[in-house]
This record gives sequence, C-alpha cells and structure tokens, in this order.
Amino acid sequence: MLELTQVPSLPPLAELAGEVGALAEAQRQSRKRAAQWLAAARDEAARRGQAPPPMTWIMTAIAAIGLGDATTARAALAQAELRAEVEGYRIDRLAAVAALMAGDLAHALALAHRARERAASREQVRTTLLLSLVYDRSGAADAAQRELTLLRPLASSAERMAVDALLPLHERLYLAAIEQVAFKNPANASLLFKGYLACPEPEEAERRLVERRLAELRPM
Repeated sequence: MLELTQVPSLPPLAELAGEVGALAEAQRQSRKRAAQWLAAARDEAARRGQAPPPMTWIMTAIAAIGLGDATTARAALAQAELRAEVEGYRIDRLAAVAALMAGDLAHALALAHRARERAASREQVRTTLLLSLVYDRSGAADAAQRELTLLRPLASSAERMAVDALLPLHERLYLAAIEQVAFKNPANASLLFKGYLACPEPEEAERRLVERRLAELRPM
C-alpha cells in the first residue's frame, strides 16, 4: 500500500518535457514492484488454501492502472467487487479510470457519475478530479473546467497527491494541464501539455487535440 502512494515529484515545468522518460520509468518500476508483491501474496495464499490478504485485488487494480494496463485493472476490480474489499464508490472510481484508459468513454462517464453520487463527503475532491478528467476526455471540456474551477478552494495537496499517485504519468500531466487552464495559468498549462506530448502513450488523435489546445493558449 505504501509503495502505491509513491509518486515522483515533477521538476520545474520548463524542464519537464526532457524529464518525462525518467519520471515515467521511476513510476513504472514502483508499480511493477507492487504488482509483483501482490502476485506473490496471492500465490502464497493459494498454496496455503487461504483467501488472499485484505485489499489484495483493489491494490492489484491500482498497480495496473499506474502501469496503464486497463485489462488487468478491470479484472482485478471485478474480483475486488466480488469480495467487497472496499466501498462501492471506490470501485466505481477506479473502474471509471480503467474504462477511460480502455477507450470506453460512455462507461467511464457512468461510473464516474455514480462514484460521485455515492462517495462520502471526505472523498468528493478526488472523485470530482477524476470525473473532470473523464469529462474532458469525453469531449465535455467546458464541464471539466467548471468542475475544476469550483473544486480549487477545496482541493488539498494530499487529495491531489492521491490522484497523482493513481494515474500514469501522461494522464497525471494532462489533468494538471487542464487544471492550470481552469486556474487561468496558460503558461503553466502549455508546459504541462508539452510534457504530455513528450510521453509516448498518447495516440495521434489525442496529440492533435492537445496541439489545438496549445495553439489556443498562445498569446494573440
């Protein structure tokens, strides 16, 4: 669990694009370690004829999300739900991110909405941060901006770090960039978008979208 909270700090934004490879690799290695430990725990439990340790499957899903492996994440979440490892809204929240990564936008939206409806009040900040990411990815950028603007006075550094620790680096940078757009910081948003484009994961359509947003952020 502690390993899954580890997240590399970002360098000064002017240096970000040149550092994304090292940052992403550091996070990948961390999530691989966690996934290996969890697999070993499941194997040992099976050898003893016992149930896996508490929250094994939910943590397996979190590690898989950090590795960008939506298929493993969704399978692990199904096991976590079957065993009622955590509250339903937590599973919905993670399942929304996994669906987003898999390109299943309609399902991601439904799950993210349900997570916010069901989440405890103390969990609303990180739930809304992830809903904003899903909104933006689904083409509802204005809705995402409204949510992020309303959320700004409420979001603590701990809540933000929890979301950063969950997401793969490129998605972390994208969410940070649209936050900076909402906060009227176009220079920071531009540098974060450029960091996102320096990552290998975004597909061509996603790159074109970000390039358009960069053009919109340039001074007239």
